[in-house]
Amino acid sequence: MAMNWVIRTCQDIVRECSHKTFWVPSGTATGTSPTTDHLIKSARTDVLNKLRHQIDGVERIITIAEHERAKRKR
Repeated sequence: MAMNWVIRTCQDIVRECSHKTFWVPSGTATGTSPTTDHLIKSARTDVLNKLRHQIDGVERIITIAEHERAKRKR
C-alpha cells in the first residue's frame, strides 16, 4: 500500500506538471523559456518535494514493519 502512494504521487505529478508528455515548470508563460533558476526552483517545488514527502513516509512504514517483524521473531 505504501508503494502505491509513491506510484499515485508520480502519476499525479505527471498529470499536474506535464503538457503533451513534457514537464512544464509552473508559472512559465506560454511560448517562453524558463530561466535556469526557475527550472531548478520549480523542479524542487513541483516534483522533488512531493516525491520526497511520499518516499519519507514509505521509509517510515518500512522501518516500523521491520521493527514489528523483529519483535515477533524474539
